[in-house]
Amino acid sequence: SSDLPFEAYAQQVRDAAATGFAIDRGFTHRGVCTVAAGIAGIAPGFSLSASIVAGSRTDAEIEALGRALAALRDELMLQAA
Repeated sequence: SSDLPFEAYAQQVRDAAATGFAIDRGFTHRGVCTVAAGIAGIAPGFSLSASIVAGSRTDAEIEALGRALAALRDELMLQAA
């Protein structure tokens, strides 16, 4: 397994802050791509996530999944308010 260089990690954090979702392309679990949207506004904090077999979806499909999870998170936050 390879380590994730700090600068790559920092860029992923910046990307997640900008898009509202994060993508783990197999660093946590080899062969698994996980997309997640955090729900920080509801204590104690939760997340919505979906995991797929790495390489089974295009980058565009993974991005669309992230946007869908972020939209679902936003809808849940509105309902909780």
